[in-house]
Amino acid sequence: MLIEAMRGERLWMMLAGACMIVAATALLWKWNVEVAFVAAALGIVCWFINMRNRLKKTIVHETEEDEVSGEEDDENQ
Repeated sequence: MLIEAMRGERLWMMLAGACMIVAATALLWKWNVEVAFVAAALGIVCWFINMRNRLKKTIVHETEEDEVSGEEDDENQ
């Protein structure tokens, strides 16, 4: 499961990087502002999806830890 999560994070970051490279190339080489804007916007969306997934995993992990520690406290009483 952890390996699949890392692949997903890497995938979104690679897509974001590739979009930024396309945006820079389109802007600097051919001065195509429309293509550069669309590629940069897609790169930003990929980056935000990556951040959302990472935060979601952190929140789920913390919630699971809280539930486990709460159950241990109940058993100790």
